[in-house]
Amino acid sequence: MATIERAQPWLGTVVAIRADGVEDDALAHHAISAAFAEVATVHRLMSFHAPDSDVSRLNRDAARRCVPVDWRTREVLAMAQTMHRMSEGVFDIAIGGVLAHAGALPCPAPARVDLDATAASIALDDNGVRFHDALWIDLGGIAKGYAADRAAAVLQQHGVHQGRIDAGGDLRLLGAGPHRVYLDAGGDIGPMQAALDTGEGAIATSSNEAAIRARNPLPCGVHRHGRTKEHAAPGRTVSVLADQAMVADALTKVVMALGPSAGAVLALAGATAYLREKGTWASIRDAA
Repeated sequence: MATIERAQPWLGTVVAIRADGVEDDALAHHAISAAFAEVATVHRLMSFHAPDSDVSRLNRDAARRCVPVDWRTREVLAMAQTMHRMSEGVFDIAIGGVLAHAGALPCPAPARVDLDATAASIALDDNGVRFHDALWIDLGGIAKGYAADRAAAVLQQHGVHQGRIDAGGDLRLLGAGPHRVYLDAGGDIGPMQAALDTGEGAIATSSNEAAIRARNPLPCGVHRHGRTKEHAAPGRTVSVLADQAMVADALTKVVMALGPSAGAVLALAGATAYLREKGTWASIRDAA
């Protein structure tokens, strides 16, 4: 039994896809190639920067008319709305306007945007998507996790049932495991590094600790409370365990904003989180 792993740059990070327990190398490489093709599709559809992406077309036109989108984009929008309701607005993809005006994202056209608009103004129907307010969405808080989920689904469709997808801090784990996962504390893995052994599922990590953010070119300002628009408290690293990577990805933003008080939202989502502050890890769900 062999392990095959490859990596490619997508979604503003490096995505690594690994197949474990492989008997047929050619089959595994074919499966990994198909999984990368799916990640590339998610990247193309959900980029805030590409003018022809679904996100850019929605930001440009959805306040004026119904815009048709790919089924994958629709799945992410539906989950984003679920997370918005579940978190009572703390997770909000309509934060794109605030981030753009703060310089964390480029300002798309049109120039007019309602910075108080929320994901509740997004309407999904069989024909496409319509915005009831002039808003800009950003799927950067959920798309990487979704890409990992889709890559995992493609691997399974091609007969690979053990492995992992690492999309820059968003992990999707295949197979019963146990999978050893080290929680990121900003340094090299060592004997004192916090670690988890887990089964099939997902783990997502977000941070605004200086030592960790220094390794990521994105500004710390991307971590904001969706309802208040305020920056998350500094010095936090969050890891969330959930069944789906896109759920874990979205929930890291909720925990970054709420800290230990996020336990109720995590319980609703059936997720567990670990919060690092002042050098100490704690389980938020246990503390809730």
